Formats: sequence, structure tokens, C-alpha cells
Amino acid sequence: MAKLNIPSENVISSFKKENKKPQIKKEIFREIGHKTVDIEIIKRDPNQPRKIFNQETINELAESIKTHGLLNPVLLRQDEGGDIYLVAGERRLRAAKIAGLKTIDGIFNPAWKHDEVAIIENIQREDLNPVEEAMAYESLLNKYNYTHGDLSKILNKDRSDITNILSINKLPESIKKDCCTSNISKRGLIEISRIKSEEEKIKLYEKVKNDGLTVREIEKIKKKLSPIKKKDKKEENKKKLIKEIRKVRSKIEEIDFENIEENIKIELLQEINELSKLFNEIKMMNLKLN
Repeated sequence: MAKLNIPSENVISSFKKENKKPQIKKEIFREIGHKTVDIEIIKRDPNQPRKIFNQETINELAESIKTHGLLNPVLLRQDEGGDIYLVAGERRLRAAKIAGLKTIDGIFNPAWKHDEVAIIENIQREDLNPVEEAMAYESLLNKYNYTHGDLSKILNKDRSDITNILSINKLPESIKKDCCTSNISKRGLIEISRIKSEEEKIKLYEKVKNDGLTVREIEKIKKKLSPIKKKDKKEENKKKLIKEIRKVRSKIEEIDFENIEENIKIELLQEINELSKLFNEIKMMNLKLN
């Protein structure tokens, strides 16, 4: 019988070492800057606010990259262990891989709160659908204990816009999943989210989707579903007043008193003083009533 020529363990071990993929040395980027990075070492950020990507547009972008190269760098961050994560630019990264790029240009900034930057970049590019945007806002509120006012400053949006977008999170899960591929506007979804009954929300959503109703038409149907009582009307007026007061306060907070003309500054301070007196009078009246 012929003797089998079985390779020794040392030979097998040597073979494994020779065929082992080379480890890419991790370079630590400690300063803000523009770097060229090996595309394979970039990890997808689990906190990426955008969840849905159109493969057709990614393929089109890949063809453009093949012809013209990547014109805009992606935004990257690095953890303490040296691993590199994508902050913003996932479409570009996916397209670059399809185009066959081995490296990609990225911008690093150690001071970034990466999830904030990702949301801002996606909002500026209008890449998030309404549900993704609402979920991303909720994530920031929970993670950093922000108020709606904090978010309005970070994202440069009115406080009421933040509150309205967050209301989309109150929609039933079935609507959230479906509306990602429907043409219902953000404003339409906000109006639907304000209905108390979950069943009525779903019914109205289906009607809007099938009949292509405008926001004005949605508001009319919503009023029929929930006729406003006198007490509710008073509450609604109170909310409107609070909203207006908050707008005034927000505008005052934005004033840069150091860089305005002296005569305008004096006039502004007089008006603010009058408002202060008015609020103090209201406060005193409330104390007497209680």
C-alpha cells in the first residue's frame, strides 16, 4: 500500500501564515485635517441617521466617480483604538467601492459629536426622509439630554419645527414603515400624528396615500374627527400664545448687542424693559389668584 504524504503541522502552520491577510497598520489622526484613507478599513457608523438608500442612484454616482473622481470628501471619526468610522457620506462611500476605488478622501475632526454632524449633513443635503429625521432628533434628545431649544440652536431650526418633526415618532409603526416609500409630505405626516386615535391615524394615512390629499384637506378631515370644544379652544389659544412668547424670547437671545448701533440698542432695551414689566404684572396677578 502506498504511504500517504501528509504534511507536518509545522508546514501547515507556515502555509497559514503565508496566506494570512496582511494587517493594515492603524494610523492615529489626532488633529483636524484632510486625509486619504484605505477604503476597506472604514466602518459603517451604527448611529447613521439615514436607513434607506436608493441603489440606482448609488450606481449612477459610481459611474460619475469613475469618470470624474470623488469630488467631495466623506466625514470620518476615529475611536480611541484607532478604528475609523464613517460620520457622513455613506452614499459616496458605497459608490466609491462600486467604482473600484482603493482609497478615499476624508475629513477628520476629533471635536465632532459625530451623530450631530451626520444629522446636520443629511438635513442640509435633504437626504433624510421624515421618519429618519424624527428618529435622529429623538436619539440626540435621549443621548445628550438636550431640550427642544438646544436642538433648535444646534440644527439652526425653529423650536416649533423641532417639536413638529418629533411628533412623527407618535405615528404607528405600520405608517412609519410604509411612508418611507410613499410621497406623503412631512407636513402631512405631522398633521396625521396629531390625531389621538391610532386607528383614525391609520385610516387617514391610507386615505391621504390613495387620494393624494393636500395638507389643507388633511386639516379639514382632522377637524371633523376631533371637533374643538370651548375648553379645547382655550387650551389651543394658550398654546399659540406660549409659542409666540417663545419666538420673541428666541429672537431676543439671537441679538448681538455688542455689534449694533447705540440708538437701536437703546430702543431695543426699552422694549425689552416694557416686556419685562408686563410679564411681572401677569406674574403678580397669577400669585393673587392663587
